[in-house]
Amino acid sequence: MIKKVLLIILIILLGSLCMWAGTHDPWDGTLWDVTSPDIDQPHGNSYKEIYDLRKGVAIRANKEHVTYATSSAGGEHLNGSAVANEGTTTPTKTVSGGSTALSDIARDRGRLWLDDNYDPPVLKRWDGSAWEVVGRYLVDSASLELYLHNAVQEDTDGGRESRIRAYGEQSGGERTTLGYIEFSHDGTSDDEKGKFLIKLNDGNDANAPSLTPIAIGSDQLVELPGALTIGGVLTGGASSNIAINTDKFTVAADTGNTAVAGTLGVTGVATLGDTSALATSGAPTADAQIANKKYVDDQIDTRKLVQGISNLDSESNAMLPGHAYLAQVDGFVSAEAYVYLSEYLRGYIHSTNDPAGAGTRVGRQETTASGFAKWVTIYFAVPAGWYFEITSNGDNVAIRWQSKGSDSKPIDQD
Repeated sequence: MIKKVLLIILIILLGSLCMWAGTHDPWDGTLWDVTSPDIDQPHGNSYKEIYDLRKGVAIRANKEHVTYATSSAGGEHLNGSAVANEGTTTPTKTVSGGSTALSDIARDRGRLWLDDNYDPPVLKRWDGSAWEVVGRYLVDSASLELYLHNAVQEDTDGGRESRIRAYGEQSGGERTTLGYIEFSHDGTSDDEKGKFLIKLNDGNDANAPSLTPIAIGSDQLVELPGALTIGGVLTGGASSNIAINTDKFTVAADTGNTAVAGTLGVTGVATLGDTSALATSGAPTADAQIANKKYVDDQIDTRKLVQGISNLDSESNAMLPGHAYLAQVDGFVSAEAYVYLSEYLRGYIHSTNDPAGAGTRVGRQETTASGFAKWVTIYFAVPAGWYFEITSNGDNVAIRWQSKGSDSKPIDQD
């Protein structure tokens, strides 16, 4: 009887053990049954359960961690295993779905968020109180360089390009490219030449700006297709050649000088501001030089006479009636004209450059309304530094200058 009872108990225990063991086969950690072992069952397969648990933990941990070593070393995350927050909602907890709020501690300040509110997404980090954009500024204690590397191997003109692009958003939420700067290959040879462009949106270019206000080639030629306005000082080296190959070159008004030390070539119209000044107030010494305003003002109706006898002024132009001439030395003026019917020949001198208006009449010849046509002549002296002017409404007016003390004979007008 006792044997029968023991046999029955043994059968029941074996059955229970078989049931328990069946849920764990093959005891290699792959099943990960969180309901086993059944804590209401008698103690059994403890070693198998411990083995199975270790095996299961290792299988799962080793997917994104360094393989656990025999010592306390190991367990660090594998490269690429960390996952940042990602989405359009600003994270406020340490992990997605967690309950611990982000705080100002080292562990939290290392957390990242890939903000999908932008396209492409923007990477941000928790600074202890808010999310800041990663890479907003770069710092280096010695020198700072930002590298843009185009790895496409090509020799095309404009190829190998690298760009820094600026986006902007309109009031309606449209995102477009305001402009970008670009470095690219210059030419089509297998060489290292580069060029630089600035591209701007002309108003309807979306993300493909069409305007190129500045282009610089490997030959150091700066191309400015638009108008150039200079508010400061434009300075070139002593041997430089500053060429403006456009139809307009504008220098804005300023209180200083606009200096071009080299050669300024303008193929179109050069426009200088009203207060622009030349480097010197002296008179030009060559035909190609620009005259300053003072010099031009001095020349208006104030032709200077050379010493001697001549019917030409200092610029080799025939002296004409209605013009003021400045005598550089003491001398005499003679004038003749063919007059008829109330026509006249008159001479004036004065210390200003408006002898006919403000000066003294020193000689005249006139005819009456019924007079006959005739040749008339006037002759008068002019002191050095004074101006003279001949006026006449007659024909064939001839004006002659003779300096005092000249031993030359008068020029024959016939």
